[in-house]
Amino acid sequence: HFVGEASQRTLGEGWDANPEYVRLNTLFIVMEPMDKPLKKLISELGAAMDGGDGGRSAWPPVLPLPVFKVVMQRVLRGIVELLRFGIVHRDLKADNVLINYQHAAPEEGRAHPTVLVKLADFGHALDTTAHRSVIDFKMPYILHGTPKGGAAAYLAPEVVNAKAGTFDEPVFIDYSKN
Repeated sequence: HFVGEASQRTLGEGWDANPEYVRLNTLFIVMEPMDKPLKKLISELGAAMDGGDGGRSAWPPVLPLPVFKVVMQRVLRGIVELLRFGIVHRDLKADNVLINYQHAAPEEGRAHPTVLVKLADFGHALDTTAHRSVIDFKMPYILHGTPKGGAAAYLAPEVVNAKAGTFDEPVFIDYSKN
Protein backbone atom coordinates (compact mmCIF):
# COMPACT_ATOMS: atom_id res chain seq x y z
CA HIS A 1 0.00 0.00 0.00
CA PHE A 2 2.76 2.45 -0.84
CA VAL A 3 0.34 4.91 -2.45
CA GLY A 4 -2.05 4.60 0.50
CA GLU A 5 0.71 5.29 3.03
CA ALA A 6 2.02 8.21 0.98
CA SER A 7 -1.50 9.61 0.64
CA GLN A 8 -2.10 9.30 4.37
CA ARG A 9 1.12 11.20 5.15
CA THR A 10 0.25 13.87 2.59
CA LEU A 11 -3.48 14.30 3.28
CA GLY A 12 -3.65 13.46 6.99
CA GLU A 13 -5.28 10.72 9.01
CA GLY A 14 -8.78 11.11 7.51
CA TRP A 15 -7.69 10.81 3.87
CA ASP A 16 -9.44 7.49 3.23
CA ALA A 17 -12.73 8.68 4.67
CA ASN A 18 -13.04 11.42 2.05
CA PRO A 19 -14.20 9.95 -1.29
CA GLU A 20 -13.13 13.04 -3.24
CA TYR A 21 -9.49 11.94 -2.76
CA VAL A 22 -10.12 8.41 -4.05
CA ARG A 23 -9.82 7.70 -7.79
CA LEU A 24 -10.95 4.19 -8.56
CA ASN A 25 -9.16 2.14 -11.22
CA THR A 26 -6.28 4.58 -11.36
CA LEU A 27 -2.64 3.57 -11.24
CA PHE A 28 -0.31 6.03 -9.57
CA ILE A 29 3.40 5.75 -10.23
CA VAL A 30 5.54 7.53 -7.68
CA MET A 31 9.20 8.17 -8.49
CA GLU A 32 11.98 10.57 -7.65
CA PRO A 33 12.15 13.90 -9.51
CA MET A 34 14.13 13.87 -12.75
CA ASP A 35 16.21 16.73 -14.18
CA LYS A 36 14.64 17.22 -17.60
CA PRO A 37 12.84 15.62 -20.51
CA LEU A 38 14.92 14.20 -23.35
CA LYS A 39 13.67 17.01 -25.62
CA LYS A 40 15.38 19.61 -23.41
CA LEU A 41 18.61 17.58 -23.16
CA ILE A 42 18.75 17.35 -26.96
CA SER A 43 18.34 21.13 -27.22
CA GLU A 44 20.98 21.83 -24.56
CA LEU A 45 23.60 19.41 -25.87
CA GLY A 46 22.85 20.35 -29.47
CA ALA A 47 23.36 24.04 -28.64
CA ALA A 48 26.63 23.21 -26.87
CA MET A 49 27.87 21.51 -30.06
CA ASP A 50 26.80 24.27 -32.46
CA GLY A 51 29.83 26.52 -32.32
CA GLY A 52 28.24 29.38 -30.40
CA ASP A 53 25.82 30.71 -33.01
CA GLY A 54 22.66 29.92 -31.04
CA GLY A 55 22.04 26.58 -32.68
CA ARG A 56 21.61 27.77 -36.26
CA SER A 57 24.47 25.65 -37.60
CA ALA A 58 23.34 22.51 -35.76
CA TRP A 59 19.69 22.39 -36.72
CA PRO A 60 18.05 20.13 -35.91
CA PRO A 61 19.96 19.71 -32.66
CA VAL A 62 21.34 16.22 -32.10
CA LEU A 63 22.74 14.26 -29.19
CA PRO A 64 26.41 13.28 -29.29
CA LEU A 65 26.54 9.69 -30.58
CA PRO A 66 27.77 8.10 -27.29
CA VAL A 67 24.93 9.77 -25.33
CA PHE A 68 22.40 8.87 -28.04
CA LYS A 69 23.41 5.20 -27.83
CA VAL A 70 23.05 5.08 -24.06
CA VAL A 71 19.68 6.89 -24.07
CA MET A 72 18.25 4.72 -26.86
CA GLN A 73 19.47 1.51 -25.23
CA ARG A 74 17.77 2.45 -21.97
CA VAL A 75 14.55 3.62 -23.64
CA LEU A 76 14.36 0.34 -25.56
CA ARG A 77 15.00 -1.65 -22.36
CA GLY A 78 12.09 0.23 -20.77
CA ILE A 79 9.81 -0.54 -23.70
CA VAL A 80 10.74 -4.22 -23.62
CA GLU A 81 10.01 -4.32 -19.89
CA LEU A 82 6.59 -2.70 -20.42
CA LEU A 83 5.75 -5.16 -23.19
CA ARG A 84 6.80 -8.04 -20.96
CA PHE A 85 3.96 -6.99 -18.64
CA GLY A 86 1.51 -6.42 -21.50
CA ILE A 87 1.64 -2.60 -21.43
CA VAL A 88 1.77 -0.47 -24.59
CA HIS A 89 2.81 3.15 -23.84
CA ARG A 90 1.07 4.73 -26.89
CA ASP A 91 2.52 8.23 -26.23
CA LEU A 92 6.27 7.74 -26.41
CA LYS A 93 8.07 10.94 -27.45
CA ALA A 94 11.04 13.02 -26.30
CA ASP A 95 8.84 14.92 -23.82
CA ASN A 96 7.92 11.65 -22.08
CA VAL A 97 11.45 10.33 -21.66
CA LEU A 98 12.87 11.82 -18.47
CA ILE A 99 16.61 12.17 -17.99
CA ASN A 100 19.08 12.77 -15.20
CA TYR A 101 22.32 13.68 -17.00
CA GLN A 102 25.73 14.53 -15.57
CA HIS A 103 28.64 15.45 -17.82
CA ALA A 104 31.85 13.45 -17.55
CA ALA A 105 34.04 14.81 -14.77
CA PRO A 106 37.38 12.99 -14.64
CA GLU A 107 38.44 15.10 -11.65
CA GLU A 108 35.47 13.62 -9.73
CA GLY A 109 36.10 10.08 -10.97
CA ARG A 110 33.44 10.10 -13.76
CA ALA A 111 35.23 9.32 -17.02
CA HIS A 112 31.91 9.08 -18.90
CA PRO A 113 28.61 10.98 -18.65
CA THR A 114 26.07 9.51 -16.22
CA VAL A 115 22.65 9.01 -17.77
CA LEU A 116 19.51 7.84 -15.92
CA VAL A 117 16.46 7.35 -18.16
CA LYS A 118 12.81 6.86 -17.15
CA LEU A 119 9.67 6.62 -19.22
CA ALA A 120 6.82 8.86 -18.09
CA ASP A 121 3.21 9.88 -18.84
CA PHE A 122 1.26 6.67 -19.00
CA GLY A 123 -2.04 8.51 -19.50
CA HIS A 124 -2.58 6.83 -22.89
CA ALA A 125 -1.04 3.49 -21.94
CA LEU A 126 -2.92 0.33 -22.79
CA ASP A 127 -2.80 -2.57 -20.36
CA THR A 128 -3.48 -5.51 -22.65
CA THR A 129 -3.86 -7.87 -19.70
CA ALA A 130 -6.83 -5.88 -18.33
CA HIS A 131 -8.87 -5.74 -21.55
CA ARG A 132 -10.49 -8.94 -22.79
CA SER A 133 -10.97 -7.26 -26.17
CA VAL A 134 -7.21 -6.83 -26.65
CA ILE A 135 -5.51 -9.90 -28.12
CA ASP A 136 -1.81 -9.90 -29.01
CA PHE A 137 -1.66 -6.09 -28.73
CA LYS A 138 -4.48 -5.71 -31.27
CA MET A 139 -7.28 -3.45 -30.05
CA PRO A 140 -10.71 -3.20 -31.70
CA TYR A 141 -11.45 0.26 -33.12
CA ILE A 142 -15.22 0.35 -33.45
CA LEU A 143 -16.35 3.86 -32.53
CA HIS A 144 -15.01 6.83 -34.50
CA GLY A 145 -13.42 9.29 -32.08
CA THR A 146 -12.21 6.66 -29.62
CA PRO A 147 -8.70 7.73 -28.55
CA LYS A 148 -6.05 5.84 -30.52
CA GLY A 149 -3.10 6.87 -28.37
CA GLY A 150 -1.06 9.99 -27.61
CA ALA A 151 -0.06 13.02 -29.68
CA ALA A 152 -1.15 12.62 -33.31
CA ALA A 153 2.22 13.83 -34.64
CA TYR A 154 3.92 10.81 -33.04
CA LEU A 155 1.40 8.09 -33.93
CA ALA A 156 2.33 5.42 -36.44
CA PRO A 157 0.72 5.90 -39.87
CA GLU A 158 -1.36 2.71 -39.55
CA VAL A 159 -2.81 4.03 -36.29
CA VAL A 160 -3.53 7.54 -37.61
CA ASN A 161 -5.15 6.19 -40.78
CA ALA A 162 -7.25 3.51 -39.07
CA LYS A 163 -10.95 3.82 -39.91
CA ALA A 164 -13.52 2.69 -37.39
CA GLY A 165 -15.22 -0.63 -38.03
CA THR A 166 -18.54 -1.92 -36.72
CA PHE A 167 -19.52 -4.35 -34.01
CA ASP A 168 -20.15 -6.96 -36.72
CA GLU A 169 -16.92 -6.18 -38.61
CA PRO A 170 -14.45 -4.62 -36.17
CA VAL A 171 -11.21 -3.02 -37.29
CA PHE A 172 -8.20 -3.86 -35.12
CA ILE A 173 -5.35 -1.43 -34.45
CA ASP A 174 -2.14 -3.43 -34.15
CA TYR A 175 -0.03 -1.91 -31.36
CA SER A 176 2.53 -4.74 -31.54
CA LYS A 177 4.35 -2.72 -34.23
CA ASN A 178 4.50 0.52 -32.23
